[in-house]
Amino acid sequence: TYQGGGSTTYKPQMSGNAAFDTSGWSDFLSSLKTETVQQEETAAPTLYFSSEEKTETNQVQELSKFLDVNHKYILLNAQGGLSVIHIKHARERILYEQYLEALENAPIVVQQSLFPETVSLTPAKADLLRELKPELMKLGYEIESIDATNFAVNGTPYGEELENVQDAIERFVDSYQSNSFLHRLDKEQNAALSMARQKCGTMKPLREVCEVADFLKQLFQCKVCDTSPSGQRIVCHLDEGAIDRWFDK
Repeated sequence: TYQGGGSTTYKPQMSGNAAFDTSGWSDFLSSLKTETVQQEETAAPTLYFSSEEKTETNQVQELSKFLDVNHKYILLNAQGGLSVIHIKHARERILYEQYLEALENAPIVVQQSLFPETVSLTPAKADLLRELKPELMKLGYEIESIDATNFAVNGTPYGEELENVQDAIERFVDSYQSNSFLHRLDKEQNAALSMARQKCGTMKPLREVCEVADFLKQLFQCKVCDTSPSGQRIVCHLDEGAIDRWFDK
């Protein structure tokens, strides 16, 4: 439902490290091949990439390319060594760039609610929410003021699962207030970062091979793929020499 490629002026500062080299990732991602095996009476479960068509034979994804560690890290055998990806930080980056694109170019489609939910906020938070109604509309939330502190949420982002709307809106506003003090962001950048933070902590774990593959492709298509918009590191790479030194001590 989102489209990438929006321009972003927010460039988080690197922590003294050189920019992460993504030139080798295209080779890695293109090497996520499948191998065909003959169907048997007791065939294994079938896994497919979303871009592949199902055939009469099972497509078994090579699992040796990456390893999920407690749904927190992804380990990759890539670029002549071992790369570790922090899943939550990566999700924040992916969502931030998607939301910034929605705010600048392609708003998210709103799905109208048959039974609008009511959100209640403190007076200060209610005033801020009124200011952010245009940005929230572009992010898929149609919000209408009822009175000084209560709002009706008439629509939510199309295709998203139902959530606790009160909690989602309140956390978005809290994050926006916090970002105003911690980061030098314009209104759209702050709204994109606040929504990304609110969403990335509630997303489901990556359980299927195709989900991990799609996740990695989205990450390395980002304009900045080594640092989250909050300034946290996403990728740590260890070359073979660094791994050898672990065992030479």
